[in-house]
Amino acid sequence: MVQLSANQAVSTGSATKITFDSEDVDTDGTFASNRFTPAVAGKYYCYASLAVDEIAADKNLYTMLYFNGSHAQSGVSNTSVSTTVQSSIGAIFDMDADDYVEVYGQHNHGSDRNIIGNSSTESVFLAFRISGV
Repeated sequence: MVQLSANQAVSTGSATKITFDSEDVDTDGTFASNRFTPAVAGKYYCYASLAVDEIAADKNLYTMLYFNGSHAQSGVSNTSVSTTVQSSIGAIFDMDADDYVEVYGQHNHGSDRNIIGNSSTESVFLAFRISGV
């Protein structure tokens, strides 16, 4: 499990890789270069949750999982009022030892917004093995 230790600016309308920089748990040393690479083949559950500050009403926040560099899954949240928004996505991947998963965020606020780090409204990523191949 990793999280942001400080806010990360994300431009409007642009999928941006989230640079998680604070490891809570990484027992096998499988999170490096802002990606999870399992080192052991199997089925893995991956989850990401992002929060963005002060997004305008009727705008979206997307949390995206990329698998081996390509978009794989997305979660989206929309709000009817201007507020902090949180979006999350969970997915199961069949992974070889050298496959990898990354997290991207995107919004359509109209100007840069911050993905919130180091807060009770956390932006996090976690992954764990649920079975062998």
